[in-house]
Amino acid sequence: MLERNARRAFYERKKFLCAAVAASVFASGLVANLSVTALEEMVLYEPVTLEASATRICVDYTGEEEHKAILFTAETLAEVDTITLADLDTGEAVATLYDDGGFTNADDGDEYMNDGVFFNYLDFSEKEVGDYAYYAQYTLDGLTYSSKTITVHVYRLFTE
Repeated sequence: MLERNARRAFYERKKFLCAAVAASVFASGLVANLSVTALEEMVLYEPVTLEASATRICVDYTGEEEHKAILFTAETLAEVDTITLADLDTGEAVATLYDDGGFTNADDGDEYMNDGVFFNYLDFSEKEVGDYAYYAQYTLDGLTYSSKTITVHVYRLFTE
């Protein structure tokens, strides 16, 4: 909880500085069509960030099938229980990311409960060669917030 409070304090300082920069840019006339609030939101607000332990994965098998999984990590300051990892092409949920310290799912990769960092693995062992794009999202107070997209490249090794 201390880590989340420290991140919140940092976020508030960042918000204050971004508001000051936005006000300065707005006052200069460089961006006449936007309000200070809209400019501040563009500069500051990323409601959820998404990272992956790898963005390339080889799905070749040698003998027995190997487990091929990538750890997805999403971070937010919002007070939510889970974050959904969704497929960009279909919009369907492909995994649920947890901030439970491994309590709900011991194998989800999350070590610290309620720190605002959500984890889970996505298995790629059955995927075909190609590119797969994902984003993280959550809903709070009737609004849905999404991260930027991460693309995972699935490939096979060339053989003779």
